[in-house]
Amino acid sequence: MTFVEFAEKHKLGIDFDTFLSYIDGEGRQFFSVRINGQEFDYNQGSAIKGNPKLHDVLYCLASDIRSLETSSDFEGWATDFGYDPDSRKAEKIYHAIKEENAKLIKALGSEMLNELLNCEE
Repeated sequence: MTFVEFAEKHKLGIDFDTFLSYIDGEGRQFFSVRINGQEFDYNQGSAIKGNPKLHDVLYCLASDIRSLETSSDFEGWATDFGYDPDSRKAEKIYHAIKEENAKLIKALGSEMLNELLNCEE
């Protein structure tokens, strides 16, 4: 199942406040998006114009969360993804992904999240 099909099957929508979005000096767009009442940070590169698409946001969230499956702790995750296990920045990223996971469970439930993690592009 694709991310588009997943969103259609579960009648998911995306919402965001335009006043919370901004463009940085390199043209990247940053958004605070809501899915089923849970807020997530999302950004897209300067080549992508317009508002974020739900299937793109779901793909990014699933990709981040899948990265947690490869290791049992921060040190393993950091090593797997080329970060220094002593890096505070890497640890912050790791905990942000864990927080995304918890918010997605609240937004979708465990069963639907597992289904999301099995989606393909």
